Amino acid sequence: MANVNTAFGFSLGLPVPISITGATETQIVVPVFTYNSGSPVPSPAFAAGAPLQVQYPADIAVGASGVDGHPFNVKIVGTLTAGTAATNFRPFLYIGNSTTLISGNQLAAPLAGASNAVTATLSYNFQLTANLLWDSTSKALNGTYSYQVGNNAPAAVVALTNAGASIAESGLIFTLSVTMTAQTGTTTLNLKEFAISNA
Repeated sequence: MANVNTAFGFSLGLPVPISITGATETQIVVPVFTYNSGSPVPSPAFAAGAPLQVQYPADIAVGASGVDGHPFNVKIVGTLTAGTAATNFRPFLYIGNSTTLISGNQLAAPLAGASNAVTATLSYNFQLTANLLWDSTSKALNGTYSYQVGNNAPAAVVALTNAGASIAESGLIFTLSVTMTAQTGTTTLNLKEFAISNA
């Protein structure tokens, strides 16, 4: 029987846009939860202001049908409207759910270049997909990632920025941040999807 490609995370997007001011790396966090808002929001179990995170539920991850030795994807999709200067939009994927951005935990860290260049005040869509593999014997997390911003030529598929070592299954938690290199003004970011799924 084929494996069902079920996604876990935020596949309906966040209810409010995120403002990215300046060129400092900004961690994406859980928005304030409003009951009966009619908008898709993360579980109220996640505290507002905590890092937005995705992971397989424990009952799915454990065992032969889970992630042990089986490839899976983490996908980030959204739209943005750039600030008042030409810049590069760089989404970063991290392992772990620390509130501190640790460079050694970056899995995907696109470099500034033609593939993620944006023009001042214009709007773009974007996607980043990490294809990952973990197993309980080596406890290593390996894989590749690719990304595209707007109609720019997509970047080549590259190996993870940092291969994760000695990671427990329960530690397969992913968070994200973004940087607008050399930005002036404020970029408006709408996160449409941040999800983990079977490959």
